[in-house]
Amino acid sequence: MDDTYDIRPFQYLIKALSGWKVILSISIFFGLIGLGVSSLLPPVFQSSSVLQVDIDHEYTKQMNDYTVMKAYERVRGVLLADDVLEESIDTVIEEGADPGEFSGIAAMRERIRVSQRSDGWELVVYSHDPQLAATLANAWADSSIQNLEDGFRHSLMAWKWQGALYSAHCSLGLDPDDESRTLWTCTTGGEDIDPNSIADALLEEVQQTRGILPIFSFSILERAAMPETPVLWQRGTFVLIGLLLGLVVGFLWIVGRPGG
Repeated sequence: MDDTYDIRPFQYLIKALSGWKVILSISIFFGLIGLGVSSLLPPVFQSSSVLQVDIDHEYTKQMNDYTVMKAYERVRGVLLADDVLEESIDTVIEEGADPGEFSGIAAMRERIRVSQRSDGWELVVYSHDPQLAATLANAWADSSIQNLEDGFRHSLMAWKWQGALYSAHCSLGLDPDDESRTLWTCTTGGEDIDPNSIADALLEEVQQTRGILPIFSFSILERAAMPETPVLWQRGTFVLIGLLLGLVVGFLWIVGRPGG
């Protein structure tokens, strides 16, 4: 066995320890380069609105955790729906602001975040423009509340029509003109109600509920304010990369230096 091979790592270690000042100096130098690179990047500002979304237990029985989770998933789906985001961007434009980096739904999705908190849902917007971040966060909150309330109202109407479906003694059977299809048949619809229109009205309302159950209450708990300081400079990442790269370069230079 070659003994020189076994002791070579110790030689490298001894060289590195003897030249630690040089390695540290090179690492600091590269860290400063990373700091300089980070300063060339535009700062990122964060602004957020908070929505309060609660289940009103006076109007529903106690639900298990899975049912509650699925109900809140439908709420999250509305918050991130394409039409809700598009309405938010349109509101910003109507207020005379330039949407800039939020020129489309795909671009907006890359710069937003939804976080569920103990007191509600936080709608977070990241932007290089602090005023735009706050404006869009508030527009997003307003659009979300409007669409959640619309879904809630349609859900109540669907509930009403479902009751009418049973009151009118409706039954589901085969379509006499096409036995491959089913058809609701109702015997009575009550005053000013066409019994045969109940099923279609119910289906129309259900489609517009967006999955929102009539058990929620919605409100804006906190509106977004224009941030004064950036929250993400990426300086730490660039400085760390510079320091680590400097350590590697310094180590290789020291151990590879002839006669060191």
